[in-house]
Amino acid sequence: MRRYSLMTDEHPPADAASLEALVAQLGSRRWDQRRRAAVALRRLGDPRAVAPLIGCLEDRSAEVRRAVALTLASLGDVAAIEPLTRLLLDREERVRDAAHRALLHLSGSSLPDLLVGMLEQGAEGAPPAALAGLVRLGDPEPLARVLDHPNWAFRRGAVVALGHARALPPLLRAVDDAHPAVRHAAMAALGQLKATAPLLSALADREPGVRRAAVVALASIRGKDAAVLDALARVASTDQAPAVRVSAARVLCRLRSARAVAPLIQALGATDPQVYLAAAAALGRIGAPAGIALGPLEARLKSEPSWRARRHLRQAIRAITLALQNAPAELVTASAPEGVGTEPEAAAAPAGRGTELLSGDGNGVESKPSQKRPWWRFWDD
Repeated sequence: MRRYSLMTDEHPPADAASLEALVAQLGSRRWDQRRRAAVALRRLGDPRAVAPLIGCLEDRSAEVRRAVALTLASLGDVAAIEPLTRLLLDREERVRDAAHRALLHLSGSSLPDLLVGMLEQGAEGAPPAALAGLVRLGDPEPLARVLDHPNWAFRRGAVVALGHARALPPLLRAVDDAHPAVRHAAMAALGQLKATAPLLSALADREPGVRRAAVVALASIRGKDAAVLDALARVASTDQAPAVRVSAARVLCRLRSARAVAPLIQALGATDPQVYLAAAAALGRIGAPAGIALGPLEARLKSEPSWRARRHLRQAIRAITLALQNAPAELVTASAPEGVGTEPEAAAAPAGRGTELLSGDGNGVESKPSQKRPWWRFWDD
């Protein structure tokens, strides 16, 4: 299909076509004819074409909608501002860009105030489009005014836009918003700005979802900072919501920090399987510094009724034991629990043979070459 540009010599000269004929052409069944009529009306410059052009802003063709928006901008009638604002929610980026350019041409520097006014008036369909226009402008000052809007969805959209605009002072106001969805969005925005202090204070939020978002944001910005690690370890062991403790344990698992060993051992005593299995996985990833966790892990293994959970606990014990075998002697001595050591036979296992951890008689962890289980004993765990 042949494509036409908005301004080309192939279009008929505007002075050779009457206004009535061009308006009638706007109703053509062919999209290219409708677009050519919109461009010709732009050249004609007759303000009487504003009303029929506004009716074409919902045309099924994106090229027609774009041409109509630019034509309305060139005609300079302020009556087209509100209809053009609705075009900011168009599904096509090129149409939204044309509507934004048209609004800037028609209203100039007063566009932010105009959009905020439309948002506050709450006319049908206008607030979402006005918010989209403010987001596209990227000016923090009018977006900060949206934080006082009674609709939480608009406040949340303003918070997301403020995060992209990297405006920290308005985001600090959103941390205390009454709606949890707004505070949740503020956590992600503060994570982008590396604002550690408000995120640490948000770990005490009354909503578990907000606390979980703060945990994720803290891990993404300064995961190895001592204050952040201590806060994450405290959340992993003491938070009331299991989902928050699991998230903190998984973050500590990725960071492999020895500072988290003691709180993770405390989390092994949780009643929720997701919590203590996440803590066990984190201890296994930490490796040799988590040697003091072998005793609690074995105790948890003995009392665990689920074979799937026992498998994960064995994997954590095996990972710590193998890490201790390859660690320096000083680290092994400092990390081993009282009365527990590593057997020399485990380190001297033949090549190609693994080690399987068994509970000893109180002298420590005993290892022996693993035996392949017959297929018919699949139930024996």
